[in-house]
Amino acid sequence: NSFKMKFAIIAGVCQMVLGVFCKLMNTIYFKDSVTMLFVFVPEIVFINSIFGYLCILILSKWTTNWDATYVLNNNEVVSIPQVYCDDTLSNTPCWTAPFVGDRALVNPYGSQLADLPEHMWCMGKGVATAGCAVFKTAAGQLIVESNTYGNRTLMDPDHYSASLCAKSAAGCVLWKQSPPS
Repeated sequence: NSFKMKFAIIAGVCQMVLGVFCKLMNTIYFKDSVTMLFVFVPEIVFINSIFGYLCILILSKWTTNWDATYVLNNNEVVSIPQVYCDDTLSNTPCWTAPFVGDRALVNPYGSQLADLPEHMWCMGKGVATAGCAVFKTAAGQLIVESNTYGNRTLMDPDHYSASLCAKSAAGCVLWKQSPPS
């Protein structure tokens, strides 16, 4: 699996770096400064710039929870647990039922979601996604995950701010934060 493969890469890079440092010990013992400057230094720079950076990326990917981070209007981070919404939406934040084409058919809370603007429903051009993240504000307004990634109009923090969410859910967008590439 991918964990074993990535762990093998990290172990292999550590072994290569250890081998280069063993070569350094030999060059120091034999007082070979030319080998140290023209072999050891380029080797350690090359290994760490390519493979060391790869190991840092692997470790940062392992230690970051990409699936639980959502951004509400670019200024409030909300963690969405992996639980489905109950019948009354009292356990928000939560996920709606997966693969429902018509939001009004999501019983029994579909009527609560049907009044939201189209850009606030997790559906692009009528194509349903595998569930939708729902968040209820302190005022009781529903904010639903939007497939707006890449749409600067809907994601612009100048247009969608916390003050808009305080007034009406129509100006709020909840969207999944994409991991860096």
